[in-house]
Amino acid sequence: MLAAAQRTRHYEQYRWDVRHTAISNAADCLKRIEPVSLIDYLKHAERFRDNKAWSFSWSRFHHSIPGVSRTAILSPHFLPGLHSRVFSNPWDPALARYEPEMIAGPIDTLRCFAEAVRRGATWIPPLRHSVIAFTGILEGPLRADDRELLWQAFGVPVYEQFFGFGGDLLAAECDAHAGLHLSRDAGYLERLPSGEILVTFLDNPHFPVLRLESGMLAEWHEAPCECGSVEPRLVNLRRKAASRVRESVLAASM
Repeated sequence: MLAAAQRTRHYEQYRWDVRHTAISNAADCLKRIEPVSLIDYLKHAERFRDNKAWSFSWSRFHHSIPGVSRTAILSPHFLPGLHSRVFSNPWDPALARYEPEMIAGPIDTLRCFAEAVRRGATWIPPLRHSVIAFTGILEGPLRADDRELLWQAFGVPVYEQFFGFGGDLLAAECDAHAGLHLSRDAGYLERLPSGEILVTFLDNPHFPVLRLESGMLAEWHEAPCECGSVEPRLVNLRRKAASRVRESVLAASM
């Protein structure tokens, strides 16, 4: 909040309130800040930018499912790890030679890859564990037909990881498949009476956006999950109006 108020043009008007707010009252102070519509953010991103922040770095992949040894990450924006390797695209011949137990990547990439595998246009050794689909505010949540396609193509369970704009993991699905557990380090999420989710980005130094209207609806579950986690979950995450979000993205790009 302090970085947003002191270093971005949009939040200058809240500078005094934020500087004189105790940590214990941060949530109350945040509620006095007007929400930002997604289209305003996309069309005027420079107003939300912190030009003094450190440069973006690669994102670190989060293994939300334990016990996996070889993971192929189909995105160049992630750092490789001890048990993972990064591929710029799923058609890299090295992918099949790597023989991953699990693949992870943006839903659009996985969708195209799964269609090619199902048609027989490409091949990958059978996966032994799972597929992790990266979704987000612009991409939208994982759909039921996406899960069915990935299951038909790869024959393993599908998990969702929901990201912000800078590789910041906001929520992730667990083995119970009972919603997405919130990541408190990456974002502070609020649920409006309408069901819409507001996102305050805590792990995006260049764009510390406060109370962004995500265009997403979800139920909010705080009861302990069957997996043992006590972190709140977003259940039945869905678009508020898919056509409106698409129009927002197109309008912002013009």
